[in-house]
Amino acid sequence: DKTGAAGDQHSQGFSLLTFVVDAPVSVQPVTSTSNGIRRLYPKPSATMRRMRILLVKTSSLGDVVHNLPVASDLRARFPDARIDWAVEEAFAEIPRLHPAIGEVIAVALRRWRAELLRRRTWHTITALRAHLRSNRYDYVIDNQGLLKSALVARLAGGTRIGLDWVSSREPL
Repeated sequence: DKTGAAGDQHSQGFSLLTFVVDAPVSVQPVTSTSNGIRRLYPKPSATMRRMRILLVKTSSLGDVVHNLPVASDLRARFPDARIDWAVEEAFAEIPRLHPAIGEVIAVALRRWRAELLRRRTWHTITALRAHLRSNRYDYVIDNQGLLKSALVARLAGGTRIGLDWVSSREPL
């Protein structure tokens, strides 16, 4: 049974937002209210920090453009969330145009692959990891399904949502 496969998720009527909503959170969900409506998350209080979500869709141009509605859907479902996007530096201007995106984190995966043995490359990757971890993302949504996007998602920490290794589009 491959419960993480994209086909299984879709055929069972699940969506990406279903996984975000149903993922465990640090606060206890409210099960009912005075009017009987069930809420999954409590109302924000002054002491709660906003939910932080990182979208990882690094390339290509068409894939980045087709991922823009995900940001819109997340904003509609979680209006107070901070939504950031990790994208290949060549395509960084596209997510910057979206009003739901807070920070665009440009990564240089293509350049790093060509210069993998250089010390400067490893310093840059270490700095990226520190920056991503400092944001303390609650959810990291990897919509790419490739090893390079999985690397960025892993560097970010947080609860990762996306395809599992069985569903990867690349051979291991």
